[in-house]
Amino acid sequence: LFRAVDLIDRYLSQRSQPHTLYQHTKSIRSGACGHLLAAAALTVASKFEDTSVPTYKTLVGFASREFCAEDVHLMELAILRELDHRLHKPLAIHHLRWFLELTTSASKEQRMYASYICELGLESPECPTWKPRHHALAAVVLSNLVLQVQDWPPQLLDRCLANGEEAAEVQRAVSNVVNGLCRALHASTGSPVFDKFSALERGMTAPRLAALVAGVLSTSGGC
Repeated sequence: LFRAVDLIDRYLSQRSQPHTLYQHTKSIRSGACGHLLAAAALTVASKFEDTSVPTYKTLVGFASREFCAEDVHLMELAILRELDHRLHKPLAIHHLRWFLELTTSASKEQRMYASYICELGLESPECPTWKPRHHALAAVVLSNLVLQVQDWPPQLLDRCLANGEEAAEVQRAVSNVVNGLCRALHASTGSPVFDKFSALERGMTAPRLAALVAGVLSTSGGC
């Protein structure tokens, strides 16, 4: 998911002429073009990151046949050409795994909360302005704040805030992302990520975290 979102953002940001985004799909109505781009980005990301890839038939079915399999393939090629086949870029989810490993005291519950918060950040309109490293750090820090434990454990301080001037800059950036993630949390109910993390197999992480946040806000007066 993180890779697909990154591909869409990079593809759109590099297009100097928006009206040429879908030159090879002129037969598709304009409202379906976004769905086609999302489907193509998901298949490219899956081929790069995963061992299983959604089939074109499945994606076409999810989109109510707004486009065909050939359209998805052509859009995949368009994405790869536009990005010059440069797909290998560390994303927030990759940094998150490392930061959670550093936080050796992180419980299974906190890891789920941090993962949920990090993924929820993808829904924020501010997300494209965040550095992946800061996005992941903020997810860990915010999960600590919600659980009312030390927001910056010693392990994170030692590895991420090594020298004074850079440390202050990183802390400011992370604080800004934390604020953005708080806003995303406030608006999360009913969102796709909220629903995903409400599932029993994911420990009903989203509603449990929402209850925790409500409790913290009621005692602290804000996020």
